[in-house]
Amino acid sequence: MRYVALLQRENKVMIHPWARSISGVMFGIEPYLVIEGQDPSTLGSAIRRVLAASKSGEPHPDPRDSSKRLQPLLKVAGVRSWSALVRGARSVEIADDGREVVFTPTQNCGAKGGFVELVELEITVSQGVRDSALGASALKALQLCTDA
Repeated sequence: MRYVALLQRENKVMIHPWARSISGVMFGIEPYLVIEGQDPSTLGSAIRRVLAASKSGEPHPDPRDSSKRLQPLLKVAGVRSWSALVRGARSVEIADDGREVVFTPTQNCGAKGGFVELVELEITVSQGVRDSALGASALKALQLCTDA
C-alpha cells in the first residue's frame, strides 16, 4: 500500500507521501509539493509522483523529532505552526493498493483534534485512470471535507 496526504489551504494544494514504520506508525516524508490552482491533470500527475515516493518498513521515528519532521510541510504552506496550518484547511488521505486509489475526505477538528477520516464519503477509482480523472477525484474529495 502507498499513502499520500493532500492538504488544501485557500487556492494552494500541498501533497506529500507517508512512510509507514516497521511498527506501523505513519509519518510524512519528502517530497512536499505545492500545486497552485485547480487543474485536474496537474494535480493527478503530482499525486502519482508522490504516491511513488511512499515507503513502508522504515525505522520507527524518534518521537522527539516530531516537530522537526513537520517543518517541511509548514514551510511549503507558508505558516509557522500546526495551528496556523490547520486553520481553514481541508485534508484528504489517499491510499493506493496497486489496483484502486481511494480518496478519503476528512473533518477538520482543529489543531488538537486533527483531521478525522470520513470513510463513508470515500471515492474509489481504478489505479489506471488518466491523471485528469485522478485529479478530479481528489478535488471532489476536497469538496466533501467538513469542519467540526
